[in-house]
Amino acid sequence: MTIVIGLIFLGLGVFQLWMTWRSTRHIVSGKVRTTNGFMPLGLWFSFLIGGLFILAGLISLFS
Repeated sequence: MTIVIGLIFLGLGVFQLWMTWRSTRHIVSGKVRTTNGFMPLGLWFSFLIGGLFILAGLISLFS
């Protein structure tokens, strides 16, 4: 059961990092025009959550 949970967390973490990278590319390229000052903070938290999901998945897989 821990293997299944670990794989789910790994999948969520990879998906979260992919969406963060994609959003960052859209903002940098100018496709998304935003004046929201909280956008960089949101991207950093998204990156952090993705990393934590991957870490939780790896811990679950190897414990």
